[in-house]
Amino acid sequence: MISRLAVVPHPPLLVPELVTGAGSDTEPVRSACLAAARDLAACSAEWVAVGVDPSGPRVVEDAAGTFRGFGVDVPVSLSEGATTADDELPLPALVAAWLRERAGARSVRVHLVPPDMPAADCVALE
Repeated sequence: MISRLAVVPHPPLLVPELVTGAGSDTEPVRSACLAAARDLAACSAEWVAVGVDPSGPRVVEDAAGTFRGFGVDVPVSLSEGATTADDELPLPALVAAWLRERAGARSVRVHLVPPDMPAADCVALE
């Protein structure tokens, strides 16, 4: 059962290490996203995220990655005990992991769907 829902952007501009010259400009959206993530973590330590990526449909979980491909090596993980390193973790998964870590959630399972997936097929996903 879904008990809370938050919609957040997935651009790497949320990660302050990646926007050093625009940190103050991006702070309001970052603060709002972190507040929403903390609210989710207070309700549940295990999250489900849905993101758009051409590699979908697929599910990513228990993996660790980095924002290195965006210019700075900021490591993140989808769970506290992530056992798999994935150098190609898609951006929606990286941002979900970054939010999970800062909000204190235990894990996030990321469902990736392709950008052209019909709405009915998205609804049918578990």
